[in-house]
Amino acid sequence: FFFNDPPPTESNTLSLHDALPILKAAAQMGWIDEKRVALESLIAIKRAGADMILTYFAKDAVVWLQE
Repeated sequence: FFFNDPPPTESNTLSLHDALPILKAAAQMGWIDEKRVALESLIAIKRAGADMILTYFAKDAVVWLQE
């Protein structure tokens, strides 16, 4: 397929990385806004074309998106 054509199948993303404890610690110290950082990461993955995202932030994201 060509670059501008849609992918032939669903695009799934697994967002699991070692940065989670670092993000949690930075949020606890007040250095970052955990909600904004996590949601921005998930939004970027969605913008890149993912149809499904698996992430450690799933439970938190459900609550944040319902606010």
